[in-house]
Amino acid sequence: MVMFRSNLIPETLEIRSLLASPTVAGVSPADGSVGIAVTVAVKVDVNLPNVGHGVSDESVKAPGNVTLSRVSDGAMVQVNVNTTGGGDAIILTPTAPLETNTKYRFMVSSNVQDTSGASFIPFVSVFTTSATAATVDSQIRFEKTPLPLSFGYQWTSVTVGPDKRLYAGTRTGQIVRFDLNPDGTFAGSRTIQTVRTGNGGSERIITGLAFDPPSTAAKPVLWISHGVNVLEAADNWTNKISKLTGANLQNYTDVVFNLPRSARDHLTNQMAFGPDGLLYVAQGSQSAQGAPDNQWGLRQETILSAAILQINTRAITTPLNVKTTDAGGSYNPRKKGNPVRLFATGVRNAYDLVWTRDGKLYAPVNGSASGGNAPAGGGAPALNNVPTQNDFLYQVVDGGYYGHPNPARGEFVLNGGNPTAATDPAEVRQYPVGTQPNSNYRGIAYDFGRNESPNGIIEFSSSDKVFDGKLNGKLLVAQYSGGDNIIVLTRDAAGRITRGEVGFAGLTQFVDPLDLVQHPRMGYLYVAEYGAQRITLLRPEQQKLLSGRRVRTDKSQLVFNDVKGGPASPTQTITLRNRGTRTLTVGGLSLTGTDRSLFSIVDAPTRPFDLGPGQYVSISLRFAASTSTTNGVKTAALRITSNDTAGDATLDIPLSGIATPGLENGNEPSLQRILDAWRLKLNAGDDNPDNAELPIDPITPNDEITVQSFVKAGSGNVTIQPIAVFAPDFAPFVADVGWYNAATGSRNTVFTVNRGSHQTVDPAYTGWNQFDPGSTRFGFYTLWPQRNNRVTYSQDSRNTWDTSAAAGRKMRVYPLKDAKGVTQPNAYVLALEAISSPTDHQDIVLIVRNVAPAAGSSSPQAVAGAAIPRGHAPTPNVFSQTPLELSELI
Repeated sequence: MVMFRSNLIPETLEIRSLLASPTVAGVSPADGSVGIAVTVAVKVDVNLPNVGHGVSDESVKAPGNVTLSRVSDGAMVQVNVNTTGGGDAIILTPTAPLETNTKYRFMVSSNVQDTSGASFIPFVSVFTTSATAATVDSQIRFEKTPLPLSFGYQWTSVTVGPDKRLYAGTRTGQIVRFDLNPDGTFAGSRTIQTVRTGNGGSERIITGLAFDPPSTAAKPVLWISHGVNVLEAADNWTNKISKLTGANLQNYTDVVFNLPRSARDHLTNQMAFGPDGLLYVAQGSQSAQGAPDNQWGLRQETILSAAILQINTRAITTPLNVKTTDAGGSYNPRKKGNPVRLFATGVRNAYDLVWTRDGKLYAPVNGSASGGNAPAGGGAPALNNVPTQNDFLYQVVDGGYYGHPNPARGEFVLNGGNPTAATDPAEVRQYPVGTQPNSNYRGIAYDFGRNESPNGIIEFSSSDKVFDGKLNGKLLVAQYSGGDNIIVLTRDAAGRITRGEVGFAGLTQFVDPLDLVQHPRMGYLYVAEYGAQRITLLRPEQQKLLSGRRVRTDKSQLVFNDVKGGPASPTQTITLRNRGTRTLTVGGLSLTGTDRSLFSIVDAPTRPFDLGPGQYVSISLRFAASTSTTNGVKTAALRITSNDTAGDATLDIPLSGIATPGLENGNEPSLQRILDAWRLKLNAGDDNPDNAELPIDPITPNDEITVQSFVKAGSGNVTIQPIAVFAPDFAPFVADVGWYNAATGSRNTVFTVNRGSHQTVDPAYTGWNQFDPGSTRFGFYTLWPQRNNRVTYSQDSRNTWDTSAAAGRKMRVYPLKDAKGVTQPNAYVLALEAISSPTDHQDIVLIVRNVAPAAGSSSPQAVAGAAIPRGHAPTPNVFSQTPLELSELI
């Protein structure tokens, strides 16, 4: 019960009239429950009568099939719905805390099916939330940052290499290596196909990545665990552990093969090198609860399944076949000296492991959903149709047994048995009282509860400067199903878990988080969100909270563009945050303004909702211009109403959308319309802003200034913000944006505009938008691969390819003015052109900050903002070179 979804097509040859109907066997919270936590996830046990067929993930995720609504008015709650990796449960998680003291209705419709196509019998239940919400330490907060370069893969594992890059594995067998910017964002990537090519091009689910401790940046050695990319009726003995070497991990070697594989998603999971230099591997089970069952293909456990394996990698010199004697093989993991041995057993399905700095091994384990069977033996009777078992954290020691029966090893008692009439830890009440656990059963370290699906685990490491050291040494576990969050576990000096907490700002509202890693140098976290097909960056947020209730957003405006009558614009997201020390209640989100009908809120929590200190939610919007919409800029506002105590109880966020008749050439918006949409009070000198072209000699008066080169104005980096790209698309990228030495012409790339981001006011790019030129006098440039790598420079004299009347003026410069016309210090708008004529100077539009014109690169008219006639000779610079602080506008 880990993570993967089945994408298989139902078996259409079955006669559906002969299929039995799956049903809801139980629900938590139970029907009629009261006092339920506002952070609840609804967890459904299911009865699956059709052998080998679990819940269809596609059907539970389809809109309207599994819902949660407010009883009082029927308002639908925004939720994430999924099933488990084994397809043996349904989990619904609200994307934001529910309201206190409110009744909700949960529904499963007949449109939900199992993977055979059989429909569920409909089910409805209700519950009421508690009158108060639990709180956590508001000082511990993380800022979430999306990483667009990661979008599109089902990420299964993440790790950091000896070169301090991030490495991520996928469900289909790719490993992607990400270069990192100083702020933790992705600067670039390289896709490594070695695993697939080493397996004849077939897809492999990469479940684990672990760099060998002696690895270096120059000579990396990466160990991987992987299996066939099939999630139903998978062949047994198809898992492997392999090794990649070479500077780009181009060399592939199978090291251990014929490892057991379940019929579904229990594979050879993640790995961790221990302090002894040996490799520890989590090996999944073959069944739900120890004996064969329908859902798991009636497969028997084997000697190596449901265990933590210990591997002496140095002792394996040729590929090792570990198919065991119980399955017709010859390998014996108990034989002294064999390099693969059983370190601990009964570990049902640990997706990840962590060795802590004090030498302890922890494994979070997914318990089984209902419907499994447990074997008879060891003083315990056989059990059939066992209810859902909780998910547990184990502190794993050599020789310990951890509750999953395996008759092939003589292990029969499920979890803690039922030793006394009292409530016993991890007890199984279906056993008769007096049923003792296995003799070497070591108990649990923490009980996560039902259907949380704890997977990736790390020990957080930080100095006292981060959250005053409050998180240092704690365990962080990604909960894939019930929580869609990261739970924080506190340990005492002996390693015992004393507390588990959820709800920290930035550690909630994921979409199926499967794995996580902390960068050893930066301290940032990276979370693999399998369901969202993305990797998310988490950075500690240490800005102090303010007194009272303070509503804040991460953006002061949103700007869109859309072709009339076509599909709506891509969605954009704004983050709404409570910067105060008291709980903020957001009562309303609405659209106001002249053109409000052209904008829509596509994703937001059900109103009203509460945000605790430091907490935040995301709101997504889009712009859709109809065929009858006139061309040009359309405006509206997102109105946020709350109980803010600092004068922002009603907060309007400006929205702008540019409606265009089509894409490229004369269909593009003019530079003036782009500036208008961004609410920049600038005059570009356009004689007809409704036409894309800009005159080579702009009309006067206008705000253009003549600046050919720059110097850094103050401390910190120079930043570049792209606010528009209207150019032809091209591969591998639309344009390269960077800076160059004004004296030598030596260029330095800052970022590249992504392919497909060529007609937009919200361009995506690869790289970091900052650089530090030191004291160098520099200019800005763009390189255009679509134009045979033509380069546009801010210095006219370098644009020798331009033979038009523009005489090399391919980059127009304007002082940055806000919506009120106030000039922002040390900030400028750059409008770039890639061809001689016709010119529109919106091929790329940039805002650059922390810069000042270099001496001798501008004229007095630049100060006044007057137009510079063509051919006017520059005069000495009159700008002060006194360092000024960076001023943010957008």
